[in-house]
Amino acid sequence: MQHLDHCRQLPVTVARVEWVARKVRTRIPPAPTHDEWRLVIDLHCAAEEVRAAATLVDDGCIRHVRGWADGPAHWVSYTVNFSPQDADRSEEVCVSTGGELRRWVTSRQLRAEPHRAVDLLVAAGDTFMTGTVVDLFRIGEVGPVWQVAVIAKSDTKKVRTRWHVTAPIDCRGAYGFLATGRRSGFVRLPDPEAHERSE
Repeated sequence: MQHLDHCRQLPVTVARVEWVARKVRTRIPPAPTHDEWRLVIDLHCAAEEVRAAATLVDDGCIRHVRGWADGPAHWVSYTVNFSPQDADRSEEVCVSTGGELRRWVTSRQLRAEPHRAVDLLVAAGDTFMTGTVVDLFRIGEVGPVWQVAVIAKSDTKKVRTRWHVTAPIDCRGAYGFLATGRRSGFVRLPDPEAHERSE
C-alpha cells in the first residue's frame, strides 16, 4: 500500500470481491464450451465521490490507465478479465482491466482456474483511505501486481476529458503521473540493485 502525500484521507470499503464465470465457445465448427472468468472488485466511499486509476507493477515498471473511471462516483467497480488465447491448444491468458491495461501470462492453472492461481490481496470488508494506491491481486510469488489508486474528488480537477491530482504529490515519484493529464503510460522504477552497487 502506497500513500500519496497531501491527499485527503477518507474511508473506502471493499464492498465486493467475487469471481464470475461464464460458458463460452471460441471455435467454429462448434468446440466444447469452457469457462471464462472475471474478477469483480467493488469499492465504496460514502464520504465523497472518488476517481480511480488502474496500475500494474511488472518487470521493473508501473503501467497505468485511468480512462475506465473518468467520472467521479461513490462506487468504483474494478473488473479483471481472464481470457485464454485458445482454451484447447494454448496456455496463454490475457489478463486485462481498464481497457488498455493488459498482460499476457503463460500458465495452465491460470487458463483453467484463475480463481485458484491468483493471490488475492484484498477481501470484502477491508477498508483503506483515499489518497492510497492499494495492491489488489498478484499472480505468483514474485509475479505482476495489479493495483488501484483511489483519490477523493476534491483532490482532483478535470480539464476537458482528462483529470489529474491537484494535491502537491511528488511528481518525481513512482505515482507522479497522477498529477499529469496522461490517460495511460508507464513509469520505469529505480533499480534497487544499481543503488546498492553505488553505495
